[in-house]
Formats: sequence, C-alpha cells, structure tokens
Amino acid sequence: MHSMVPLRRDVVLSQPVRLDELAALLREVWHDGFTLADVSVRQLSGAMSNHVFVVEHARGERLLLRIYGFVDNGDGTTALFSRDREVEVAEAVAVLQLGPPVLVVFSNGRIEKLLDGAPLTSQQMRSRRVSSAVAAAMASFHAQTAKLNGLNSLWSRLRQWHALATAAARDEQQGGASLHCVLDAAGRAVDELQTACTAWEASGRPGSCVVFAHCDLQHNNILLRPAAADDAVSVTLIDYEYSIAAPCGYDIANHFCEWAADYGDDADGGMLNYPLRYPGHADRLAFCAAYLAAKWPNPAPRNISEDALALAGAVERYALASHLLWGLWGVIKWPRSSVHWDYLGYARQRFDEYRLHKARVEQQYGSLTIPV
Repeated sequence: MHSMVPLRRDVVLSQPVRLDELAALLREVWHDGFTLADVSVRQLSGAMSNHVFVVEHARGERLLLRIYGFVDNGDGTTALFSRDREVEVAEAVAVLQLGPPVLVVFSNGRIEKLLDGAPLTSQQMRSRRVSSAVAAAMASFHAQTAKLNGLNSLWSRLRQWHALATAAARDEQQGGASLHCVLDAAGRAVDELQTACTAWEASGRPGSCVVFAHCDLQHNNILLRPAAADDAVSVTLIDYEYSIAAPCGYDIANHFCEWAADYGDDADGGMLNYPLRYPGHADRLAFCAAYLAAKWPNPAPRNISEDALALAGAVERYALASHLLWGLWGVIKWPRSSVHWDYLGYARQRFDEYRLHKARVEQQYGSLTIPV
C-alpha cells in the first residue's frame, strides 16, 4: 500500500476539511478505486497544535490526517518548532517501528497510518500498571532514538520561547501589566534553574544523561495498544513535534506534570488539577524505578532503588522547567494560533504552579540544586 518513504505533494488543504481537496491525496494511498461516498472524516478533540482527523474508508481502512495549526513568526513559518524536523523525526521513529508510518506529506500537514488502539484517558495514565508500561516505553524510546540525539537543547528552547512570549505580550495589550511581571520573573527563573541542574547533568548518574526526549507525553499522545496477553499492557508514544535533546529527568518531569491534566470534555476536577492528580512520592519513585530497570536491566553494583530516589529528586526540579516552558508556550500561542483554545488561561495556571511547586521543592529538599 505504501513505501517507508512518504510521498510529498505541494498541496494545501482547507480547514474545515473539504473532501474534494482531500480525495487527490487519498488516491495516493488507496490506489484502487473509491468514491467520496466511501469516505468519512471525523475530527478528534484534545489536539492543541494541529487539527487532527480520522479518515475512514467504508471497507474499514483508517488513516490519520493532520492539518497543521500554526503560530506565525512573521514569515509564514512556525515560531515554536520546525515542521520539517518534525516530519524527519516521525519518519525516523516509524523506521524504528516505534510510531506510525508517514504516508503523505503535503504543504500544511501529513497523512499517517492510524495505529490500532486508543489514546489513554487521564485516569488510565495514572494507574500503576499503565504507568509502568509508559516508563518502559519512554526508556525504549530514549534508547532507540539515540541517533537523533544531540546537545542539550532544553535551556536554549526556554530562552527562545521566553523571547517569543515577551514579544507576544508586548504586542497584545490585554495581557495586562501582571503578565509582563510574570515574564520578567520567568526569564530570571530559567537562569536560576539551569544553575541548579548543572552539576547533576554532568554527574553521569543514571538518569542524568541527555536523551532524545519526547517532551509532550500527555495522555492523548500515548496509545493503549492491543496486547499479546490479556494481563499485559502495551503502549506507543506518538506526536513528536516538540521532541528535542534534553535531560532524561526533564522528559519524566514533563510527563508527571501532564498527570495533572485531563484534556477530555467535561473533565472531572477541571482541565488542570495538580493537588488532585500530580503523582505522589510513591508513584514518582515507582515510575523512576521502572524507567531505570527498563533502560539498564543489569545495573552496576549501585542499588537501583537508590538511583531511582536520586532521579526522582532531580525530576522534581525539572518539573519547574516544564511549568516555565508550557507557560511560555501558552503566551506565544495565545494571540496568533489557528487552534481555538484558552492558551492564556493555561499559561497563567502553569506559572502559578511553578511558584507553588518551587516552594514545595525548597521546603522538601532545602535547595533547588540537585545533589550528586
């Protein structure tokens, strides 16, 4: 039906989707005859960077259609990440059989094979059995995507997004003076946090290394797959647009922050609820132990529980970086995104949680600096 190298077409699809425009791309995938009456298109909820659709043929074949949302940086390209790089990563991950094959790339989106399975719900993601499977899948993703790795980009991304958020707030007056104060404080916080993490990142401790990090492991980006055994849990990590080289502890921390989020309709407890959903110490420790056990199944003489405890402590500091990063993201997206969502409200919640979480870290550990 397709090769591993996606077709590339100079086509722009409208949003909302028009079947007459889509048909030409579908013929590239479904070579045998079909009519538009054979095709149904259903938009998925919960996507915040793209418009995502399931395209289904009457005979049961299903595809995933992404039409890119955008945040212009002034010359028609996305300000937050490289779409070309995103496609390269998606192709590389597909070759490694860690994600869905990319079938067609067009000017403002792409078509992928739709994998069997369903996105996790927020509640499913927080269960211990599923969480252990996610930890193992993350460890496998980090290990197998090593060739995509590079220099640590977390701190440079934070500074780049801070500059973009500051410019966005300057251009939009309704953000108010308080937003400018928050952004000024965020810039200083990035410097403070990088200093606190420097010794850990150079320590060589298990979990301190830079990996090719997913950076967006919320429940909609983890598929629960059919498992070989009834009692087994199989998951696949999808959607790589925010992936960069970053400390392993940051990827785990960002995932923990996403435990607090429920992007489903009418979420019980609200969309973001850190007191209700953020993982407790036992859950954080269990995840870190499962991650280390999957990545280093035969550890050196060091005790894996000792290493998990150290990693869990580092992760609590990196959670602060997650709050800063996604707070900045919300400010950048707020005035210019083509996806309709309360980005500014989300940003304010993440900045508020940064302050609360920092106070908890300083109370529990006595310092932001990660011991080695």
